[in-house]
Amino acid sequence: MRAAYVDGRVVSNLPLTIRAAATTDSAALGSYAPGTIVHLSCKVNGQTVDGNPRWYRLYDRSGWLAARYVANLGTVPWC
Repeated sequence: MRAAYVDGRVVSNLPLTIRAAATTDSAALGSYAPGTIVHLSCKVNGQTVDGNPRWYRLYDRSGWLAARYVANLGTVPWC
């Protein structure tokens, strides 16, 4: 049985915006400070951000994070 989520760490220099969908054009739902540990549910391909098309769906709240700015601390499954 796999874990319900995988931990990740925000590695951006500025607060990382939580988005309503896997694109920077979607609504901002909040943000996480650099260094914050987040719980990741799964990943999808979305808008490319600085060369990385992956986005992570959050486990414990609604929203998506650009994978370019999150260091996953385990293997995140596909949605």
